[in-house]
Amino acid sequence: MQIRTPKEASAVYYSQKKSYSLMLHTLYAPSQEKRTAFKASKKKKAKDAARKTFDALPIAAKNKLNRAAFTLQRHWRELRSADSLLPVKLNEIHRLPVQRLLNHVSTIKKNLNAVKQQQLLQALNQNQWDAPIFTDPLFLQTAMALFSSNKINYREMETLIGRYQASIPIAIVKDQCSEHKLTTYPILDKNGNFSEAANKILIPNLDGFMHQNMSNEKLDMFKLLMRAFCKHHPSENSFYTYQLHPLEKEKDGLARVMHCAGRTALYDKNDE
Repeated sequence: MQIRTPKEASAVYYSQKKSYSLMLHTLYAPSQEKRTAFKASKKKKAKDAARKTFDALPIAAKNKLNRAAFTLQRHWRELRSADSLLPVKLNEIHRLPVQRLLNHVSTIKKNLNAVKQQQLLQALNQNQWDAPIFTDPLFLQTAMALFSSNKINYREMETLIGRYQASIPIAIVKDQCSEHKLTTYPILDKNGNFSEAANKILIPNLDGFMHQNMSNEKLDMFKLLMRAFCKHHPSENSFYTYQLHPLEKEKDGLARVMHCAGRTALYDKNDE
């Protein structure tokens, strides 16, 4: 498929977005009964009925319920004021991308810390990849809290998961290398052209990656697609590098293959 204009690149973006949405609805949409019950609970009629039931209660019962509500609210504020891990419940009505990520796994947790959530959201929106929040031990759980509450989208969550996984060395070198230090660069500059870092590191290593011959025409298509995609997902305008420990290249089969055949995925600083 040829992509020569921004309009054609945008059309590809929206086509892929539509296909992705259709796939989610096909595989992860909640049952009709569950959707109907959820929608009914949000209607004004249901709220009015609840208010009517409350108003009909004796004073003592109302006071008891009010005290219980106050206690729950206070407890929730306490949880939000510090690191607090809670499982993401499978029986809740989640957006389809959240359901896909959960994939029926009940052990995935989110961090309720409101301060860290705001720090991560701000760093992500402003592409501040060197912010301390990205090295926080609960960074991934904080991201999950943002994702499950619809504050970041699936693409951003995928990127954060990828960064987290890239930062973890294989077990055999953990005593010598506690984490990989990621260095992040923009793919496009503010004018929508390939950045200096992309021209130096990324572009030279694209040719042959995934068996693609990256001609000038294909690089122009890639640039147009990146512009269209990053218009909707600004945080995706980035790539990162990190240096493997020598033992990882020797012992980790996947890392070895990626280093030899897919330099775009693992770029060795020694090659600079």
